[in-house]
Amino acid sequence: MLLSGKYPKGAGIYMVKNLLNGKFYIGASNCVYQAVLNHKSELNRGRSRSQSMQSEWNKYGEQAFAFITLETCHISMLKVREEEWLKKAKVEKSEVAYNKSYRGYNYNTRMMKQLGYK
Repeated sequence: MLLSGKYPKGAGIYMVKNLLNGKFYIGASNCVYQAVLNHKSELNRGRSRSQSMQSEWNKYGEQAFAFITLETCHISMLKVREEEWLKKAKVEKSEVAYNKSYRGYNYNTRMMKQLGYK
């Protein structure tokens, strides 16, 4: 497993990439460091929300994946920046994206209030 240096403990956009076939997942978090830890933990326990990523993690192993910080940003810009990265990657038309939509994370009500949305 490739880790791209240190992960910020602040807000940002990150990618989980399968190094063998190029498939990727783009996500956003108010703590990139924690998001990476959570993804690795879920994948290692067989509990990832992405069935295709979980299947490939099981098949190819942890060493076939890289966790990459794409950018850091203010927490208020998370949703906008994530959607921009998803659109840029053309995830809805992509056969290599684990994401299925450019709409990004479905933020809960509490998180939306933290981001300044009503």
